[in-house]
Amino acid sequence: MAIGSSRVTVGGCTWELLAEFKRDITELNLDHMTLHEVKRLMLRAAQGTVRTDEWEYPLVSGGNMVGELRLDIEELKYRLYYNEPRSAPTLLLAVLLGVKTHDEVGHWKSVQQGHIQAAKLRLFHAEWY
Repeated sequence: MAIGSSRVTVGGCTWELLAEFKRDITELNLDHMTLHEVKRLMLRAAQGTVRTDEWEYPLVSGGNMVGELRLDIEELKYRLYYNEPRSAPTLLLAVLLGVKTHDEVGHWKSVQQGHIQAAKLRLFHAEWY
């Protein structure tokens, strides 16, 4: 569910990737198709053409500091956590790329909250925050 105002619906933006985000991509060992889909989602966000069900900004559980872009491929749910720095009105800051699987027990919720908390911590240490 999309909430608040977000640059991903306006377009004209560019991405900056935190070093930790780049490391996430390496550590997740994404196959070529998945990496292509992540890049496509990021491009559409920068252009302002993401669908309403693909983003939320800000996340209340993220302390209103991070939002998420959603990419579901089969049973894997990729979440790209990002920030919209006030000091750079056309910038999207890629903070963390995480993956979770949905389970009936609800373990995915703790995985997701861990990703959100890690994204917030990265922002505190980033030059943009």
